[in-house]
Amino acid sequence: MTKRIYLLGVIAALLLAACGPVSGLTDSGGVTVSGTGIIRVQPDIVTISLGVMTRNENIAQAVAENNRVAQSVLEAAQAIGVAKEDAQTSSFYVYSQSKVDEFGNPAGTQMYVVDNTVTVVLRDPSKLGELLQEAVAAGANNIYGVNFNVDDPTQAQDQAREKAVADALSRAETIATTAGIVLGEVTQISTAYYMPWAGPVYSYTDATIGGGGAVPIAPGTFEVQATVTITYAIQ
Repeated sequence: MTKRIYLLGVIAALLLAACGPVSGLTDSGGVTVSGTGIIRVQPDIVTISLGVMTRNENIAQAVAENNRVAQSVLEAAQAIGVAKEDAQTSSFYVYSQSKVDEFGNPAGTQMYVVDNTVTVVLRDPSKLGELLQEAVAAGANNIYGVNFNVDDPTQAQDQAREKAVADALSRAETIATTAGIVLGEVTQISTAYYMPWAGPVYSYTDATIGGGGAVPIAPGTFEVQATVTITYAIQ
């Protein structure tokens, strides 16, 4: 009996000193372990903000020009496959700006700036390069916030959770075998998910993309991670 208690104490001390998922014997005589499950998924949607900025000494003309170009950009996005319900105006600004000469000195003329941004969701990430190029050709001069994601991560979360539970059970069985104990029923369980933001961010202002065909895109993959913490009673 003394030898068994000593062995349990040594195992608990080693577990507390180790790095990684929490596992060990509880004060109440149970065994608490944590497991991790990771699933790599391909993004199936991409969100991007397309902006149009115009300048003119006449505010009405600045707004009219912006409206015309913004409509062309929106039509270009829809032609690539962006549904009407997946396009939303995210910002619209009108402000004045002092005109300057070639030396940076005030020229005494006010310029009016109109900045209109629409955020779209493209449900075929393979067309992102084409969308970027066509938006620029239509007059977009501010592009940013490219974000790859998964429209419905439920299936990946379920798979990650299954792997996490299996990982936790394997850890618990290892502890039980080493300590010479028998695991009882589960007395407590908790789970958590982590799905980091995925995908590169493209930023384009004025004329940094230019012509030459569709922009090359690498959506890559990203992780859906689940952790589970389980406490087993000891028989």
